[in-house]
Amino acid sequence: MMVCREMPMAAEAAFLNEHDTRLWRVVAHYVEQAQAKRDWSHLKNVLIDETSSKRGHRYVTNFVDATTRELLLMVEGHGVDAIAAFHGELAKHNGDAEKIELLSMEMKPAFIAGAHRYFTKAEVVFDHFHIMQMVGKAVDQVRKQLAWEGAQMKGSLWAIRGNSWTRSSSQMEKRQQLCSAYPKPAKALGLRDLLQGILKEEDPKLLSWLCTRASRSRLEPFVRLSRSIKKHWNGVVAFMRTKAYQWGPWRPSMGYSNSPRGWPGGSVPYATSASWPISRLASFGSTCQPLDRYPPTQNSEETKKASRRNLPDACLCDWI
Repeated sequence: MMVCREMPMAAEAAFLNEHDTRLWRVVAHYVEQAQAKRDWSHLKNVLIDETSSKRGHRYVTNFVDATTRELLLMVEGHGVDAIAAFHGELAKHNGDAEKIELLSMEMKPAFIAGAHRYFTKAEVVFDHFHIMQMVGKAVDQVRKQLAWEGAQMKGSLWAIRGNSWTRSSSQMEKRQQLCSAYPKPAKALGLRDLLQGILKEEDPKLLSWLCTRASRSRLEPFVRLSRSIKKHWNGVVAFMRTKAYQWGPWRPSMGYSNSPRGWPGGSVPYATSASWPISRLASFGSTCQPLDRYPPTQNSEETKKASRRNLPDACLCDWI
């Protein structure tokens, strides 16, 4: 079982000179046995997120204990049925849906509907990671729209995406050229940087002000983003108050769900569900190790101010 967490099953089978199907059966036996003994009576705060399990539209929904960061359950699908499956598993592990106080998730209508249906007393919050993900998509839509209009946007994909301190010097140079030549990407990047700073400061008044500015920016993706934030305002503000950090710090680890390797440092018991094949769960560790939100050497205020100074003046013009 210890080897299963550290290497692919095929490699382990070759190492042990045993057929992999026999190893899967052994692992599945102990995983199911360990999962059945888990106690969720202490569970109050739950993090919910979806991730792809295979190529194509194949998704699984993950339920994580916000306090211990343990993976509780992995269910196939990413809709109301996934929330219902987790609700049904609670009773099997001494859990109580009435005791769930907080559910942190993305702004997915199916998740929201399932939360209100099965966890009536839980407060639904929307994490900053998914909000910034939505902002990134809005910036990318502005870039694509400009390209459709005939702008010379070759090589702009990774120059526009991401934070300035994660871009190379050539990408930053390309970003500055695009912002100087076209007002729209400069405006979009300015809004993105402002929103990132406001979410870090956790100021609802500034967030309301930015939503107003975004709705008047004449950039349709940001107008839609502003409407989404206003529509889910209570959940966005509740996240600032509860500090229930969602998948942002450790979400990259979920890439392991696409491979037969486990998380280094993970420990048994593992999560399982009758609706998800045990062979796909056997090698997943139960503890998600948090990662830093920002690079430790580049998270200073001076670094961020310097990155903003590198942007052209069009990014910080009066309309902002």
